Amino acid sequence: MLTRAPLLLTGYWPDPEETEAVLRGGWLHTGDLVEYTPHGDIRLIGRKKDVIVTRGGKTISPHETRLKESPLINEAIVVGEARKYLTVLPEPSTTADALSAEASTERLRTGVDRVDADLARAEQLKDFRVLRNAVVRSFATPIDEMYDANDDVATADHVRSRSD
Repeated sequence: MLTRAPLLLTGYWPDPEETEAVLRGGWLHTGDLVEYTPHGDIRLIGRKKDVIVTRGGKTISPHETRLKESPLINEAIVVGEARKYLTVLPEPSTTADALSAEASTERLRTGVDRVDADLARAEQLKDFRVLRNAVVRSFATPIDEMYDANDDVATADHVRSRSD
């Protein structure tokens, strides 16, 4: 999102490099990623620094904000850095917890499908695993379950190439 106004900040004191990074040509580069809704409103969809780069090189903003618009989703973690597609780990809200596990999963699938409907294929969420506890010590197992076993080497190669 870019914005400018008569009373906009003139810079970060005393940080000219940060000022130059966000103020260019009189416009404030907020770092927020937004989209227009069908009604012409602006919807915040993420932060520029939070983008995911897939193994195929697609740069995608995670869809956590859109997923959390569902009353059934309390939190959501979109995964896909260095992977061939995106997946999500939703944490159900107390509304979803009141449903049976099967009904809750089906309703969550409907919510994910609703978000996917407006997205390009590379941006769509291909799979999900439900997180049932607010405190989760490790995400490695459910994340790896959503991908092929051969992804580990390709993921390591992709991460190494991004750090060069």
